[in-house]
Amino acid sequence: MNRLSSTAIILVALACAALVGAGAGAGSGAGEVKFAEGPALLEARSGACAALLADGRVLIAGGEAYGLALATLEIYDPATGRFEPVPGAMSTPPPCSPTGAC
Repeated sequence: MNRLSSTAIILVALACAALVGAGAGAGSGAGEVKFAEGPALLEARSGACAALLADGRVLIAGGEAYGLALATLEIYDPATGRFEPVPGAMSTPPPCSPTGAC
């Protein structure tokens, strides 16, 4: 796992936010979206699910690290540009689709 994993998740999150009109990552032209490298996840992971929440934050769930399934959650807040931990853990890691959708 490396920074590439977290950057890919952030790119998906920003694209989702821009497409639903939340404004995160939106460019100056109509329909234009610009991407930039974001902060690292709190826990390195690949294959995680990402879901855009109604308030514009992005929930990151599960994935795997070093061949082990993760049952942890993080929330990315585009207003602060930071990831925050979600207390507790899921009882079982989520089954994610290849697209990363929950």
